[in-house]
Amino acid sequence: FCGVDAYWRECWCVPVEIGERWDEAAHTARRVELLKNHPALLGWYLADEPTPEKMPRLRERYKLVRALDPEHPCLNVLCHARQAHDTAAVSDVVGLDCYPVPGSGTEKTDPAKLGAAAVAATTAVAGLRGDKPFWFVPQAYPHEPERARFPTVHELGAMTWQAICCGADGVLFYSLGEMLSNKEKPGYGFEEAWDVTCTVAQQIR
Repeated sequence: FCGVDAYWRECWCVPVEIGERWDEAAHTARRVELLKNHPALLGWYLADEPTPEKMPRLRERYKLVRALDPEHPCLNVLCHARQAHDTAAVSDVVGLDCYPVPGSGTEKTDPAKLGAAAVAATTAVAGLRGDKPFWFVPQAYPHEPERARFPTVHELGAMTWQAICCGADGVLFYSLGEMLSNKEKPGYGFEEAWDVTCTVAQQIR
């Protein structure tokens, strides 16, 4: 997915050409036109964990991108499953992230916390009512990078399989970028993290 999650004053990394809200559409249009025919493009990532207040602007973004490129789906990823129904109107695919694994290298995950994946997925699926595909985003990164604690293969597998059993249509592991950015931190092994993720991915193929 290619991110077009660039909103003036409302995202952590705003491109310099977006000096005010009215620059958003032009920036998005340029990005879509540049990449929409790229063979590696799966779809467009419109917003990361959007709040309800952002929905009017997200609706504008969705209409624009769909008009410019009707061939690729638009994805929004939520952090609150209860928002799934409202977000469906501005998405072709609705995603939901869930990051329950703690940061400490010695701390084990409470099974009840891992069960949050099932609760979240069930809530999202119920809210969507079959209207839009639902993709789950499990935690494939160290939640507290300074402690370098990556989920084990059992933890990542538990999150992923719970979501699938509860109705998820797809899975997006978050994320390779986080794995690479933590690569040099003491106690963190990129190769091990990558192997864990690939192992779970192979299990669900």
